[in-house]
Amino acid sequence: MRNKNIFVKAIILCLLFTLTASLASCTSASGSPDKAVSSFFEAIKEADVNTASKYLSSASDDLTYDDEEQEKIMKKIFNNLDYKIISTEKDGDTATVNVKITSPDLVKIVSEMISELMPKLFEMALSGDENADQNSEELIKQYFDNSLSSPDMPLISSDVEIKLSYSKDKKSWLIVPDDSLINAMTGNAAKAFAEMDGGN
Repeated sequence: MRNKNIFVKAIILCLLFTLTASLASCTSASGSPDKAVSSFFEAIKEADVNTASKYLSSASDDLTYDDEEQEKIMKKIFNNLDYKIISTEKDGDTATVNVKITSPDLVKIVSEMISELMPKLFEMALSGDENADQNSEELIKQYFDNSLSSPDMPLISSDVEIKLSYSKDKKSWLIVPDDSLINAMTGNAAKAFAEMDGGN
């Protein structure tokens, strides 16, 4: 039944859109591949996505949040992000930096949320209350907020090969973003969304 996850889908889509939008333009000088990666993650951990985007090769519009709640959730995800550079290999104007990324496990958080909140969400949806949608959305946002603030928050670690290219014009090493990097940074948000969608 597709209605059972419509509100959760909205949250996951916001997370994916926000991070994808952060793969923006502009660059900043970085003397080595591992320095570029480190600077990128340090900015992300501070939820400074505009600075982080300077270390990326992709170009898109500047990042904006839809609302304060979305910004709040994204900042909590990024604040709980951790990383460790394992190794660096450089070959001319390209490089690969192997990084272990640890982030909130959104697959587990969403799974637990569905189990705990779905009866209440169904009740609210069938209540006939004209504010049911808004109340349901607020309930889900509050669940995410509590989960991402909990000392027992589930975490997941992923080993990611980050590709970089050297821009001679900008004299900088730039990260070439891909799905594996985005998934690792968002705690596999895309997988959480796909599993929910496939569970109908």
